[in-house]
Amino acid sequence: MLVLLAGTIGSIASFDLHTCEVQDEARFEVADPGVWVVACETRSVLGGMERTGSLIAASDLNLVGPDGELRPLVPATQIIRYAEPSRAGTVIGTFDATAGTWAIRLADGGQAPLIAVGPDPTPSMAWWTLVSGGLAIVLLGAGAGFGWVAFRRSAGGGT
Repeated sequence: MLVLLAGTIGSIASFDLHTCEVQDEARFEVADPGVWVVACETRSVLGGMERTGSLIAASDLNLVGPDGELRPLVPATQIIRYAEPSRAGTVIGTFDATAGTWAIRLADGGQAPLIAVGPDPTPSMAWWTLVSGGLAIVLLGAGAGFGWVAFRRSAGGGT
């Protein structure tokens, strides 16, 4: 149980996203190039106040790179939801981020959603899952082995 708790804590700690409300446009900085995620948050703390938002699709947003060109926001291929004490949301897409100032815009106006962006946490979450799952299997195997030996000794075999 402790192993699963450690894995869960590691997964949550690796999900570091910056939340912003997209009125017409929201800007954010990318210092760490690579694959980044865009999530639509249904609950978040923004400016010290708890806010709620509605879900939108990746096609409802336009991504503008540091060079001013529109960049593709690739819709998420799997559903990744997260819920923490101060935020909850769903990853709606990914993009290949280069260093610089990026902008995210609503494609067709509409209601201002809460959007969170940040480096893709999937590799570190997968690492935590593999490590904690592997440790759980090892501990389960050791417990079963010790249990079998104890059973055999109490059954009168004494070996």
